[in-house]
Amino acid sequence: FLVVAMKHVYPQGLVLQFQVLNTLEDQMLQECSVELDTKELTSLKIRESIPASLVRYSEPSWCFVILESPDPDAELLVPDFGVVPAKLVYRVSEVDPLTQEPLDAQGFPDTFTLEELELELKDYIQPLVLTDSFDNVWSEMEASAATVRETYVLPHETVATAVEAVADYLAMAPCGDSLAVSSSATQHELLLAGIFLGGFRLLIRASFYKSLPSRKIPASRS
Repeated sequence: FLVVAMKHVYPQGLVLQFQVLNTLEDQMLQECSVELDTKELTSLKIRESIPASLVRYSEPSWCFVILESPDPDAELLVPDFGVVPAKLVYRVSEVDPLTQEPLDAQGFPDTFTLEELELELKDYIQPLVLTDSFDNVWSEMEASAATVRETYVLPHETVATAVEAVADYLAMAPCGDSLAVSSSATQHELLLAGIFLGGFRLLIRASFYKSLPSRKIPASRS
């Protein structure tokens, strides 16, 4: 079975849509759902699971899982991150490969382990294409918006690969040509713009520097 997960993020909840494709022409799935192990999540709980009533051979079907905040009065979802184990739960019936008619309408229960589902920071961010220059928007926001400065050591051998990794991790819109980096660059500035969960504008100015290896001075001998 091939299962593709799509995440739909809303201010009050997260809807996980799973497309299920049955590649076995002699089997049919009934009441097919995705079961998630959310014990590692702290801000989300499962509100409802909507199964696919029937999954025939080579015909995509969909099932859904709705996650929400455990606080019913929360106006805005608290972003949650982590790896969520998942499995496909269903009843399987044998069918005639030629007619696709079930040979056993009742079937029997079965499960199929899926790859883990990961909730990441970029799931809560939409890219934002600026209509003005990055510097102008930055100056406008700097007077009223909160500013956070952090320093990180990244495990990348070149500035170019570090820039690419950060841009992919955040999935925000690059501004200007700041995503273009020379493979030999030792420093670079990446400019990103996005909309965070709840409609908040987010700008990032990331400065990258490649640290040079320290030179060892040989010990003197007398």
